Amino acid sequence: MPGYLDLTVQEYDTYSNTITWDAGGTPVDLTGATASMQCRLKYSGAQVFALSSTTVTPNGSGITLGGTAGTITINITNTDAVSIPLSEYSLVITFPDGSTSTVIWGWLFMPPGITQP
Repeated sequence: MPGYLDLTVQEYDTYSNTITWDAGGTPVDLTGATASMQCRLKYSGAQVFALSSTTVTPNGSGITLGGTAGTITINITNTDAVSIPLSEYSLVITFPDGSTSTVIWGWLFMPPGITQP
């Protein structure tokens, strides 16, 4: 069962959040796996932002997997953290054998930045 985790990314700030995915207290081995995260306005709605462990955005945002440590780090650069609307997201891991698992899901909140770069 995926975990529920709301993310709050302050507009214009650099965001980094590392979670450890474990099964019964043992980290899940993510060696050779890939991760993707999509933000949508609503379930099956328009995609408004996406991240991947295989490709970084043009501004350098992406996901880093920690192999046997089971860590998943979501990185969003300050240049990508601009005007992402309130959206639902999920983060899915694809294992080398092709199987997939949704690790977390929730809402992505982006409070407006008062001081802008």
